[in-house]
Amino acid sequence: MSEEILVITRPGGKQCAHLIPMLYNKGRFKLRLAAHTEASASKLKQQYPDAEVIQTDITSLAACQSLLTGATAINAVLPSLHSREREIGLNFVDAAVAESQRQGSVFKHFVFSSLVFTQSRMLMQHDIKSYVEERLYLSPLNWTLLKPCNFMDAYPVPLLANQHQPVVEKPWDPDIGNNMIALHDLAEASAKDALDVGKRVLTFDGIYKPTAHAHDMRCEADLSSHAIVDAVVWP
Repeated sequence: MSEEILVITRPGGKQCAHLIPMLYNKGRFKLRLAAHTEASASKLKQQYPDAEVIQTDITSLAACQSLLTGATAINAVLPSLHSREREIGLNFVDAAVAESQRQGSVFKHFVFSSLVFTQSRMLMQHDIKSYVEERLYLSPLNWTLLKPCNFMDAYPVPLLANQHQPVVEKPWDPDIGNNMIALHDLAEASAKDALDVGKRVLTFDGIYKPTAHAHDMRCEADLSSHAIVDAVVWP
């Protein structure tokens, strides 16, 4: 039995640096990595010689359709705050719909790494991703939304742990609750849960709760368990 093809976008980015090693040469998926530049494609080919690396322009709908041809699933990570991020996201949804309706299609699942609380659209990155989520809601696809929050990896945790009175300066109100997630945990959710299509419907209403404040530097053991929630549409 041939391997299923999983398309991964932004394979050289922070999220996929953790995800790809969990799926590469593990038996189920043949990875198809969408590289933006020739340099990125060359690096990915060296890192993952058994993966299919395609240099492509994902601002083109035709290129996205070609990328998804014959694929079983896509793990879509968008270039955050890119001038054409919304267009890219919509391209991928439209390309996936077209692929799912093609005769002989094996396409099963669209996984979109979004962010939490896209309904609060005052922030540009929330506004952009909300349009992509809406397109998925209205599509006939089976999909999963990953809802990560602040990446813990961006915090100098080892440095702070060695300080007697650790201090982090951040440009937001320290009394506003925040959530954090490790990129490794986000990758595990993608690899083990989101890519396993099942007939289940989950929403994050009432589940997602702030777990820490900026002035409280204690790290709770179960911090990451509240930091990601799936929303899965049934077949």
